[in-house]
Amino acid sequence: MKTKTNFDLSIFLEKYANLCIGFIVIVSLLFLLPLWQTRVDNSLSVLYESGNDIDRANQEIKKVFGNIDELVVLAYHSPDLFQVSELRFLQQIQENLEIIPGIKSCISLVNVQSFWNEVVGGEIITNTAPFLKELPTNSEELSALKKKALANPLYLKNFISKDGRVAGFNIIFDDGITDLQKEETVKKIISTHKSFNRPSQFYLAGMHVFMESTGRYIENDIILYTSLLVLIMFVLMLIIYRNIWASLMILSTVAISNILTIGTVTLLGMKISIATTATPAIITAFSIAYTIHIFSSSNQGMNEVLLSNFLAILTTLLGFASMLFSPMPTVNQLGLYLVMGSIYCQLTILLFATPMKLRYFSHLQRNELAIAFTQMCHKFVKTKRLLIYLYALLMFIISFFVLNMKLDTNYYKYFKERSEIVKSVDFINQHLSGQYPIVVKITNPSGVKNEKTLRLIEKYSNFISTSPDVDKVINYLSLLNEGEKAFSDEIKSNWYLDLRALEEVHMLLEGEDKEMLRYYINSSEDSTLIFVRTKSISSLDFKSIVAQTRQFFAQEQLDNLEISIGGTYLNTVESADKMSASQLTSSFYAISAILLIIFIFARKFSLMLFAGVVNILPIFAIYGIMGIMQEPLNMGTAIIASIAFGMGVDDTIHFIIRYRYAFKKIGSVEQAISLVFFEGVPSMTYTSIVIGIGFLSLALSSFTPIYQLGVYTSLTMLLCYTFDVFVLPRLLYDFEKDETENVH
Repeated sequence: MKTKTNFDLSIFLEKYANLCIGFIVIVSLLFLLPLWQTRVDNSLSVLYESGNDIDRANQEIKKVFGNIDELVVLAYHSPDLFQVSELRFLQQIQENLEIIPGIKSCISLVNVQSFWNEVVGGEIITNTAPFLKELPTNSEELSALKKKALANPLYLKNFISKDGRVAGFNIIFDDGITDLQKEETVKKIISTHKSFNRPSQFYLAGMHVFMESTGRYIENDIILYTSLLVLIMFVLMLIIYRNIWASLMILSTVAISNILTIGTVTLLGMKISIATTATPAIITAFSIAYTIHIFSSSNQGMNEVLLSNFLAILTTLLGFASMLFSPMPTVNQLGLYLVMGSIYCQLTILLFATPMKLRYFSHLQRNELAIAFTQMCHKFVKTKRLLIYLYALLMFIISFFVLNMKLDTNYYKYFKERSEIVKSVDFINQHLSGQYPIVVKITNPSGVKNEKTLRLIEKYSNFISTSPDVDKVINYLSLLNEGEKAFSDEIKSNWYLDLRALEEVHMLLEGEDKEMLRYYINSSEDSTLIFVRTKSISSLDFKSIVAQTRQFFAQEQLDNLEISIGGTYLNTVESADKMSASQLTSSFYAISAILLIIFIFARKFSLMLFAGVVNILPIFAIYGIMGIMQEPLNMGTAIIASIAFGMGVDDTIHFIIRYRYAFKKIGSVEQAISLVFFEGVPSMTYTSIVIGIGFLSLALSSFTPIYQLGVYTSLTMLLCYTFDVFVLPRLLYDFEKDETENVH
């Protein structure tokens, strides 16, 4: 009579080890081919949410006015700018910039229109010409030219600094070109100013300059910290297992997981962007961690480890999946790539690492140092109850400092202060006005050249100029005042209310400075733009200006006037802040799902509760530490919760699953915990070290959010480990009871 036997996964994998290993290796080799075609996406669109109010306003503005808000500013610094040789050099710069493909216009002192009048035979003669059309021939004329430039409110902190030593070139992209084409144009601008061989005198800033710089940093960072991480991991594996072939096989598991993930990304036509830079390092960290559990297990206990590994990877996947709901494309992509990485990691462990361990490395020596260390930890748990609870209480108190954290995005704090891009932005913000305007669009179906609309433009501009965060306001009236100089030496207050005089100036601008005019009023003359340039590029300051703007217009009698607020940089920081806030909410749902999974498999509410305590508290404590250090909640710090909980709970699952298995066999809480400390905690120690170092390698990144993600996730892993090894078993000792009648 035949007896029915249960399917044993570990026996199956050992029996068909070569077949499983061969299959996954062949597949990974096929995925290796497209790997070299992986591209970096440093387009601006990965940083902002599409379809929101600001984005819709931006699209409407671009349809009519073009890419006026995506300004690139090239600054040239000279101690003695108003010398003939230097002014000729400005003309040369202008000529070289104007021929670059992708540039619609470049406005500077060289070509900005200058208006003046002179009396000839008792009649006022209007004059207009580019400011530097004719260069002075002597020092008196040079001095007069400098004085004229510094006295012009439209030029000041726009085309010339207050000290007269910095000239600004405002570069505007062609209409309709893509973000990637804009980045190519930026590269040509960089190449152009470098060709003059005066590196200490040029400064370049703008959102697309930021993205181009980010792309270069991403490419360098991926190569640097991925290579260093693999080297460190190899050394750690040698220390742990003292077997070079086992170490190489563990790293092979990591390599296969990464190849399958990045290969899939490339085959799907996706790219590496700002947030997804961290993908290889994160996959490397958790792949090694899960493989260590396999290689640290005995063949007899492999099914138990496979189950806990499966649950650990599932919870990690759920943590990563919370990023799929982010409004920011680059974070959304990171979530997707890491979900794919988790799935491929599970397949690689199942078809490569486990068969390899069962067939070829079944008798690996255990690291006696790690065992001795974990036994010391166990002794500490049993004898230092008060200290353990005081430690948990301290973390609980620290977690309240999370309330000190502020939601703030400042993209230029994403780079280290010594970086070239930060120096350029600081220099241009100091000497010229900010490059990232908030754009206010006023639409009047009956036309904007009327008293009501013009008074509103002036009133709002005067109001918002008083804000400490505003550097300069430029509007249609700014251009009209400049044109009025062709008719009068003295610009009288409210002169434009004489509609006949206004029309006269407008017609002059239409004929002599039409390109500039179209940036402020459209051809149908029913829409006008106000550019609010800021002193700061912090989202807190931007939101303050927007709030003041909305409050101002809410108190005005607008009738048929339509007001919309836009600005590409405004949308990026608003999207980043929204992502940061929503990520915490998504993380909460992911945490709830993870705890539910633990409950289903542990089948005990108390164990689920303990798992929640030992994982949620360390995360809140880390955010509390960030609050104490006055770190803002931004793209880098917001996703720590989802990544840290998804991975931090892994050791908890391994501890609880092993504890439940041992408890069913023994029926004694103390003996079950002792068995877990002997069999499970050494591998938990290895994995925590590996994950910690894996994330710490991200601290080498030049990009601050990636640096923050690395440092603070490593600290979170350390705290999670201490809670898993000290607090969790202490809770089990104090609240679980022996059930000897259930011993099997």
